Amino acid sequence: MVEPVLDLFAAHDETSVAGWIAGSGQSATNGVHEITLRSSDPDDLTLREARMLGSADVVVHDLAVPESILVRARADAVRRPLGEIEPEGLVVVLKFA
Repeated sequence: MVEPVLDLFAAHDETSVAGWIAGSGQSATNGVHEITLRSSDPDDLTLREARMLGSADVVVHDLAVPESILVRARADAVRRPLGEIEPEGLVVVLKFA
């Protein structure tokens, strides 16, 4: 189960904080999100990509993705090779173009 997330960079109405505190919100980033890597340098990740990777419940990755990028994921995130997608929570797919 993914905890509700209040994204500080997103626009919210006056009920967003109250809903977040009550735990009734859902993460806006649930689902499967694909990141096509431009290089093997983790500094080339955009802020959005880095934030999504840091929030992922499951990371599905190409075997060529270097450890220096994989360690940017949450420590308790499940890691799976490309092709094995577990659709629970936030799934981030990492692959090269």
